[in-house]
Amino acid sequence: MKHRKQANNNRANRIAFRLNDEEYQEFSINANFSGLNKSEFIRRCVLGKRIHSAIDLKMINELRKIGGLVKHIHKETDGLYKHKTASILDELRATIAYISQHRKGGA
Repeated sequence: MKHRKQANNNRANRIAFRLNDEEYQEFSINANFSGLNKSEFIRRCVLGKRIHSAIDLKMINELRKIGGLVKHIHKETDGLYKHKTASILDELRATIAYISQHRKGGA
């Protein structure tokens, strides 16, 4: 935390700019999706740093929870629905891989 405070103390330069309503709405949505405050969002854009969607991380975590529940069903039913649970788990893995690849800038 000390490192972060020191970096903030060195930020004496302030930049102001104007956006029309449509631009501001798009900017606000993108900043909110990133999970960053607006200043940090702009800072990362200007410095060319990666901006990840906080929603993607939440989605991946929820998909993993669902996978855990599906595994629990598999175990509790002694594999009675093994073909269905295996199919669901394969789909969950593929979806998580797709989201992860998309976050890293893949096609």
